[in-house]
Amino acid sequence: MKTRGRYLTILCLAILFAAVQSGCRKKTQEPTDNPEQPVPPVQNVDAQPALDVEQQFQNDLNSTDEETTAAAGKMSANDLRKMAEKYRDVIAANEQKLEALTKEFIAIPAAEKISLDAQSLQATMDKLHSDLPKSKARFAIYCNALKEKNGNLAGLDI
Repeated sequence: MKTRGRYLTILCLAILFAAVQSGCRKKTQEPTDNPEQPVPPVQNVDAQPALDVEQQFQNDLNSTDEETTAAAGKMSANDLRKMAEKYRDVIAANEQKLEALTKEFIAIPAAEKISLDAQSLQATMDKLHSDLPKSKARFAIYCNALKEKNGNLAGLDI
């Protein structure tokens, strides 16, 4: 009986070892046509990258009108419209802010207009007032470029 029990134990261990080995086998990489795996999109080399309006706006603040005109000439009509809309919105916001600050400054009594707060308010108004013509010029650059590309100018009034 002892021999039969040993053979049975060895047989069970051999089967167990074979099962473990078959489950732990290293799998080979086989190409599969799995429809669940995402297919990377095809890159169009002729397509322009998406315009980052905020980045372009910041670049415009530090560039000349000629550089802005050159950059505008390379943009699509859609991107030109986005930039013109950005300038339109900035101009409108600055004009409203300038109007509110002017009313606030006018409300300050004459004796207090020499205070630091009043001078700071005056400096802010001067900065806004000097920035408006530059913003309007850039707006015109983008609108003219958009017009040359037969883009939609509707709603781009300032």
